[in-house]
Amino acid sequence: MTKIYQTVRDFYVEAIRKMLKAFPLDSPLLQDLDVLDPASRLDLSPETVSRLGCLFPQLGLDPDQLREELTDYQVADSKELPQEQRVDRFWGLVGKDKRFSQLARLMKALLCIPHSNASSERTFSMKQLTMDPTVETVKPERWLVKFNSISPPRSQTSESTRAPLKEEPAVITSHGVSQVDCLVSPA
Repeated sequence: MTKIYQTVRDFYVEAIRKMLKAFPLDSPLLQDLDVLDPASRLDLSPETVSRLGCLFPQLGLDPDQLREELTDYQVADSKELPQEQRVDRFWGLVGKDKRFSQLARLMKALLCIPHSNASSERTFSMKQLTMDPTVETVKPERWLVKFNSISPPRSQTSESTRAPLKEEPAVITSHGVSQVDCLVSPA
């Protein structure tokens, strides 16, 4: 019986070892995410918030204003801040206060960081739907609708000069996907 327990224990130890190796637990970003916790607001350093702000240049945050908002957030009376337990709701409510607009935008961006890579792995596992197992490239005829030509928009042509649109019936390809050829007769 002890051999079974030892085998199960070894399995779990190896699984945890692989998980610890795979997860970026020593990432500075993950270590700095305690800024999201309202209870740790007095422990936040301006350098941490500035460092996190630099990770999101698309937000266009002003580092000086971000530091100033952090200071205002830290010295604000706790009665002035929302009394919300959920972090996402807390920062949503804080964002309504103009004094903390950039700080709240940064915190909301941090909350949008995916918690796992499951969605991207799910996307890649769907490759069987668009790839033939014997071919290493995506077959466009499986997911594209083919158009031979496209008629100009109605606003650019008058009723008398517009060519009639002739549609061919849908054709089922060998892959089971309908392919429609739209033909426009020349004007």
